[in-house]
Amino acid sequence: MLDYAMCSLVPPGQGPTFTQLLYTRCTDEFKSADGGFKKSDVMELLGSLYNLDLISIADVVSATNILECERDRSAVYDRWIECIAKLLTTSGPKLNHMSSECEDARALFNGCFRTFLELSADPRLCNRLRFLTQDILALRNNHWVPRRARPTPQTIEAIHLEYNRELEAITEEEQVAVLARRRDHRNKKRIRRNEQKRDDEMC
Repeated sequence: MLDYAMCSLVPPGQGPTFTQLLYTRCTDEFKSADGGFKKSDVMELLGSLYNLDLISIADVVSATNILECERDRSAVYDRWIECIAKLLTTSGPKLNHMSSECEDARALFNGCFRTFLELSADPRLCNRLRFLTQDILALRNNHWVPRRARPTPQTIEAIHLEYNRELEAITEEEQVAVLARRRDHRNKKRIRRNEQKRDDEMC
């Protein structure tokens, strides 16, 4: 990937841009039988690039069509479902809006949603993927507003602040019980670590 990044230093008009090279690398991963990255992660990256207006909706449609061809050949939906779900989770609102202005995109994604609707009630599909299709359909029906906010990383200060807020919201007796449970939990973890260390030394 460093070679791709270095190519972005080429002056305009004298070579492909970093975004073009990144998009090419992503589509190469799709086309390869066993790429170095999970295809669903690559699709999530494409969705993020699209959100930033670094690639066009035509690029997204092109990448999705590669998956469509793969699905038609193999008749195995697992990878296709995961990739489309990643894309729609990442860029659903923008794709939904732009699809109304792009006939190819509208036809493609309407077809995806019809397939998701069929699969969401297909008992032959494993529970994990069936629930995944149901979640995407529910997300679209809810205007792309997730039912649960995605967890985001917190700083140590934010964690301490939240902990103190929780303690302030309960009675003194409950605080003592919470602290006792946490102390017992730490003690049990320490005991398990010591036992594991002793077992390792005996081996």
